[in-house]
Amino acid sequence: MTGQLAAIALALLLDYPSQTTSGVLPDLSIGFNPPEGPGYVVAPDCVIGKPLITFLLVVTNVGSLNSQPIPVASALTIADVDDPWWSIGSPLGAIAAGHNQALTLRLPGEPGMHGTHDFRISINTTGWFEEYSLSNNTTTVSIELPPCPKG
Repeated sequence: MTGQLAAIALALLLDYPSQTTSGVLPDLSIGFNPPEGPGYVVAPDCVIGKPLITFLLVVTNVGSLNSQPIPVASALTIADVDDPWWSIGSPLGAIAAGHNQALTLRLPGEPGMHGTHDFRISINTTGWFEEYSLSNNTTTVSIELPPCPKG
């Protein structure tokens, strides 16, 4: 209990932003740019190896402490739910409490891809640091793709 009181006192002393959650931890949340979505742009035609989907994401720290940087490409991942090998990732810098980091990731076309695909977008899945909540660390989007050549 003493450690919890000390953490709360520290948060009050450092005057953390009021738009944050009530826990005294970082809390990363996935959003889209623009906020009303859809958060991605699909190329009109599929060319193998060239960008097919451009994801426009915003990671916001809605927590009460600054997040640590996650310097590996798996800090934020986007993967096809049915074919997780079709994926892309990005490192994340430190994000101050109440602030965000915009990311643009381009997933290249793969042979034979077409139709509707569900993509899981996840952050901090390996637990680089403790967060107030993990419930906002994953979201899924469904995207209709043009046919890609079979290769």
